[in-house]
Amino acid sequence: MKKLVRRYSTLGGKKTSPHPGFSYFGESRPSTKMWVQNSHLHGFVIACLMIHSQALKEFGYFTYIGDVSYDDQNETLSVFDLSDFMTKSRCAQNCMNNLQCNAIEVCTAASGDTCRLSSGRRDTGAAISGPLCKRFQMDDVCESEGYLDRTTGVCIYDRDTDCDYISQTTQTSGVYIIILDGEPKQVYCSFESGSSWTVLQRRIDGSEDFMRNWTDYEFGFGSLESEFWLGNKYINKLTTDSHTILRIEMEDHSGNTRFAEYTSFTVADASDNYRIQVTGYSGNAGDSFGGTCGICNNGMPFSTFDNDNDNHVILNCAVWGNGGWWHNACHKSNLNGLYGDNNYGQGVNWGTWTTLSYSLKSSIMKVRKL
Repeated sequence: MKKLVRRYSTLGGKKTSPHPGFSYFGESRPSTKMWVQNSHLHGFVIACLMIHSQALKEFGYFTYIGDVSYDDQNETLSVFDLSDFMTKSRCAQNCMNNLQCNAIEVCTAASGDTCRLSSGRRDTGAAISGPLCKRFQMDDVCESEGYLDRTTGVCIYDRDTDCDYISQTTQTSGVYIIILDGEPKQVYCSFESGSSWTVLQRRIDGSEDFMRNWTDYEFGFGSLESEFWLGNKYINKLTTDSHTILRIEMEDHSGNTRFAEYTSFTVADASDNYRIQVTGYSGNAGDSFGGTCGICNNGMPFSTFDNDNDNHVILNCAVWGNGGWWHNACHKSNLNGLYGDNNYGQGVNWGTWTTLSYSLKSSIMKVRKL
């Protein structure tokens, strides 16, 4: 995960933090008392800062990248008239406080000087004509074409609709933000041998509690760098957007590994309780999802302890099996069971490999496009 790199500007021989509430582009606003006591000095400072404003790239977080046309509104979020109150510094602070903002554009037009916030990632490249705006892009502290999400410290990349797009700028596996159905979502992208996988689930050490309610399973839980469930809502979005190859990799406590891969994998939306459909098995772990038996998982809606959709006439299988899953009556597999529990059907199970009386050391579920 990329970390925030704190930038400082040097002003008057002192380091000035670009943190919101302090100065931007070298512009500071002293208290009213200091303003009165140092009015002559303040006037001198303002004059100096006006000179500095011609080269704003010297100051923290934003870099001047060139002029753009006033008419070329690059995903403009809002526009402010520049004044004694709304300075470039305050405009930049507004950008820092708006999580959609990636740049500010300082414009000179017949109607007056303005500053506008932009969510565009860069200059659109449109022809420059008429009134001009100076574009100051938020500094890139990520690799290549990445930009920092200021709420998470995670780098996001242009056109991030899936891990395939991210693979065009990096081959380093890790946490990234992609856009699913117009909504930003953190995911773990695994780049392996030219393939881009989006990880749906991981079990490695029992650090996360998988006995969770319907809402938790719907929106996801856990740590993307450790144990987690991505969320049924997002698994649905991925699998309806051609991420149909599912690969499940497992390891037992002796270091043996197996895998199961399906060429077609979909999860329905909430109206059908996130029902699973898989076909096209290959691998060496056995097909614990497929088949038409009473405990086979394929074709079943998702169940949790507070939303029982299984076929068992007595049990709530999510309660009995210690975790939400596509339970039937009850299951042939359950990778969300209680970690380390070797009682029948209670642990992290893949029945066709280690039987339902063995809890696996690790499992990972991931998808990619065909």
